[in-house]
Amino acid sequence: MRLHKLWLFSAILLSVSTFTSADIVFKSERNDANALYVMNDDGSEVRQLTNGLLEDWRPIWSPDGRYIAFTRDLNSAQPGLPQQIDLFVMHADGSHQQNLTQSLDMSSGNMTWSPDGRYLAFSIDRNRTLDIAVLDIANGTVRYLTNNPAGRDGSTAPCWSPDGQYIVYEQTKNARGRTIYKMKANGRNATQLLPGDGQTMRGFPRWSPDGEKILYSEAVFHIGQGVLKRIANRLVVMRKDGSNARALTIPKTWVTFSACWAADGTQILFSAMENGLKNPNGNFDIYRYELASRAITNLTNHPANDYSPDWTPRRLSVSPGGKLTTQWARIKGEK
Repeated sequence: MRLHKLWLFSAILLSVSTFTSADIVFKSERNDANALYVMNDDGSEVRQLTNGLLEDWRPIWSPDGRYIAFTRDLNSAQPGLPQQIDLFVMHADGSHQQNLTQSLDMSSGNMTWSPDGRYLAFSIDRNRTLDIAVLDIANGTVRYLTNNPAGRDGSTAPCWSPDGQYIVYEQTKNARGRTIYKMKANGRNATQLLPGDGQTMRGFPRWSPDGEKILYSEAVFHIGQGVLKRIANRLVVMRKDGSNARALTIPKTWVTFSACWAADGTQILFSAMENGLKNPNGNFDIYRYELASRAITNLTNHPANDYSPDWTPRRLSVSPGGKLTTQWARIKGEK
C-alpha cells in the first residue's frame, strides 16, 4: 500500500531539522485543549507543540531525537462522529506535521519506532479487532505482524527492542484479560511472557535502553455484583524473559497511566493520579522515579491532566548499539 503524499513527507525529512533543548514530550489538557508539549527533564521550560484543535495522543521521539510521532483523532472537533485516528510525525519543534496513514483505522494506543528509524509499528483496527502493523516510512507500505480472530482477541501497544530483533506488546485474550507477549520483529514466534486472567490487566510494555528489562503497567480488578472495580495499580519491571517481576515503590493508592525509561536506564518517567484509587476525580501529573533511591519527583503539578510522557533517546549511553542516527536520505532511495 502506498500512502498519499509520502513524497512530500520524504522531502520534508530531507530538509534541515532543528533539535530542541527539550527532553520530555507529553500530552496535556491544559488551556482547554488536547495538545502535545515538551519540557526539560526537571519540568522547566514547558512549550506547546500542537495547537490542540484536534486531539493528539501518544507522542514518541524518533531514535535520533529529531522527530516526534503521534496519533491524532481527525474527527475530535466534531461531536457525534466516530474516531478517525491517524499516525502523524513532526519535527521536534512541532513544525511540518504530516499524516502518514491516511485513514487506516488506527488505534490510539502506543506506537514504536524501529531502532534504525526506518519503520513505525502501531495497532490498527482490522476485522473488528486490533492487530499490530508496521509502516515502512520510505515507501508507505504496511504489513501486519499479528492476525487475531475477528471480534475477539487484540494486540496493541508495541515496543521495539533496542537491538531491533523483537517487539514486546500487550495481548488481550478472550475472557482471560490482558497480558504481555513478545515476538520476533517479523511477527513470528509470539511468546507469552506473563500469565493472564480476567482480573489482572498488564499492558504498555517498554524495553529498557540496554534491552535487558521490560517496564509495564499492571492493574488488578475485583468483580462483584457485575461491577468491575480497580483495587490495585502499579508499575512493574521484569527481566526480558518475564522473570523476576518487581513493582516500583509508588504509593499504593496512586493510579498510573503510562511510563517510559530515561535514556540511561537509571530513571523512569510516568504519569499518575495521586490517591486515584480513593478519589478518581483528581488529575494526572508527570513524575520522575529514581530506580536507585526510589525517590519520586513531581515534574508538572498542573491542575489539568498531563500524561503519555516520552523521554528523548538522544543521550542514550547504555544500549549496545549506541546512539543511532536516522538515515532519511538513504531510506528514501530504497525500494
